[in-house]
Amino acid sequence: MKLILGIFQCIAIGYVIQHYLITAARILHLGKRKCHAEWTESLDDLPTVCILVPAHNEQAVLETTLRSLLKIEYPKDRVRIIVVNDHSEDRTQVIAEEFSDQYSHIECVNRYEGSRGKPAALNAVLGTITEDVIVQFDADYCAEPTFLEDVVHPFQDASVGLVMGRVIPANVDETLVTRLLDLERAGGYQVAQQGRSLLGWLPQYGGTAGAIRRQMLLELNGWREDAFAEDTDLTFRGILKGWKTVYLNHARCYEQVPTNWYDRKRQVVRWARGHNECFLRYSLPVFFSPHLPLLAKLDALLLLSVYLSPLLLMASILHLAMEISLGSSGSHQLSFLLIGVLFFGAIGNFSLFYEISIAVRIDGGYRRLRIIPLLICTFLVSVIASIQAAILPLLDVVTRQKSLWIKTPRAGDTRSPANRCWQKWVAIAMVLGGMLGAIIAFIVQSGLGAAAFVFLSVCLLGISFAAAIREGLWPTDWRVLITLDVETQGDQT
Repeated sequence: MKLILGIFQCIAIGYVIQHYLITAARILHLGKRKCHAEWTESLDDLPTVCILVPAHNEQAVLETTLRSLLKIEYPKDRVRIIVVNDHSEDRTQVIAEEFSDQYSHIECVNRYEGSRGKPAALNAVLGTITEDVIVQFDADYCAEPTFLEDVVHPFQDASVGLVMGRVIPANVDETLVTRLLDLERAGGYQVAQQGRSLLGWLPQYGGTAGAIRRQMLLELNGWREDAFAEDTDLTFRGILKGWKTVYLNHARCYEQVPTNWYDRKRQVVRWARGHNECFLRYSLPVFFSPHLPLLAKLDALLLLSVYLSPLLLMASILHLAMEISLGSSGSHQLSFLLIGVLFFGAIGNFSLFYEISIAVRIDGGYRRLRIIPLLICTFLVSVIASIQAAILPLLDVVTRQKSLWIKTPRAGDTRSPANRCWQKWVAIAMVLGGMLGAIIAFIVQSGLGAAAFVFLSVCLLGISFAAAIREGLWPTDWRVLITLDVETQGDQT
């Protein structure tokens, strides 16, 4: 147990240092207008581009996405758009074929056989692509007109294999969840991704709103179909082969983020499973890779282990409960635990608040800062999702079943089960609340004082709040407290 507590503390301290360094790098480079190479040749020498749009039951958003792609400013004779209809059961095929019939550079490929999922859909058409660069768009993304020309610039460097643009929520003003995710995205892209790029560390390819050199993709034999996070997997497979990843903060796309906690939790579960798989698969190869400097390796390992931190936190809390219930003194272990938790809670969370605040300062729209304290809700949902992501692989082994790749439901998608699952959230909150209540009782009984009681009470309140806040349980008259005017974002470069 000492080893687990030591690992937790090291990760917590590393996490804090990492985010402060990234934020400092972003602040010191505020005056830099561009952090990328300009295209130095004529427009006639621009690379050919194939845009892939995998789509599974995307009738709610596909038409909007395709219309935005038609507005992209790029020579039409050098771009091709392929919509991959992957086992859709709605009007996705009809919409894609209507655009294919109307525009000669748009194609529709229908898949109703073989394995499902985004990686499989992309691999199905990889052999037909002859263009130099492959650009990925999820079916709910809308690009700015200059996006394509922006993302091809870095490919002048023959060592660049992946280019990632910035993703901005388009449905910010729908619910509290979308507003909180808007803050997360701002900190994650405006500061974290850009800061990593400035430090020469590892910007992550996000699997959409980005570009891939076809040569690299063929060298890696395409996307890994059994990966839950094929984007993270592709990023690290490319790095281990010596390919670079570039982040462009000014190349912007707009997405539909989850509007309720249930869909958000499902999204994080998939991300967490994917990151955990990549951590187990690539942590040692990354550490011994000759292509990365030491600080970049440490940053990459922290990035891969980000969804393991909540598990270590829960293990530490459970260990504390066991120590108290068994009557063990464990004073040195308890002190070790409390120092780690307090360091992470007081300073680590502040580093994230600081990161997000700096992003809002750069973007503009200061009124968004009023709901930063409510980010504890997204943290608690991520804790629940991370625990579930760790349990699911064990259940797969026991039941001898393979979990399926789950698409994030879109806004307006009537197939989403979110509106039917509030009871599940309440049950989860009650179970976790009961566990924390038992820990509180142990602490009070052993006389550890009011400070620990208040700390765990706040945790219990936060979990209950996270469960109640989802759509349908959040009282309507409270919404006025978090109603914000979405202000125009400022300089994004």
